Amino acid sequence: MFCPVFLGYTLSVFWRRRKNNKNKNTCGYWDCEKGIPEDEFLCPDHFAKWNEGLIDRCPRCGRFKDVMYYQCLDCYLGRKVKPKKQPAVIPEPKQRPRIEYSELWTDGHFMPDKWFIYIFGFDDETLYVGRTRDIYRQFAELRDKRKSPGAEKGPRLEYLEAAADEKAAELRHTEIEKLVTSNPDQIKAMITEFHSHMRQFGLE
Repeated sequence: MFCPVFLGYTLSVFWRRRKNNKNKNTCGYWDCEKGIPEDEFLCPDHFAKWNEGLIDRCPRCGRFKDVMYYQCLDCYLGRKVKPKKQPAVIPEPKQRPRIEYSELWTDGHFMPDKWFIYIFGFDDETLYVGRTRDIYRQFAELRDKRKSPGAEKGPRLEYLEAAADEKAAELRHTEIEKLVTSNPDQIKAMITEFHSHMRQFGLE
């Protein structure tokens, strides 16, 4: 039996929830959607990084991003973004950014003192694990191999992660190499998750 009172109550709850969701204040970090109080601008995790000088604001959209990048990923890829609500006054971080600006960073990707561990996949389903400090050179070589006459479709970039320094990269490189033979299911899971993130960011 139709009950107008129940219908009215249901509609009032729906519109109240919709209004609350519309006015919900979220963290100002570019890809964080955690809800925060109206008088705050970052969630606790990103606020701690702000105070440590590890994040600053994107010059294009005004949202927060890691200091090692010139722009947030959305702006770098040219996506249309809606600026997040920010308080009128944002306090200065307790610590200044510890990474000094360099003209080498203008492309938004240079990561000082960083090493990268990568996995290339081949058409015969074999994997190659490597490490490098110059990830651009590695990608350029990979691109040249793909364009060379008679080149196969492989190798393909299947996985990539960053390490803080050369020692950490060496240890992680050795660990992943061992996993390729001792625990291939974990390697497959890592590769699947990597490609999932790439698709999510519109990079595949």
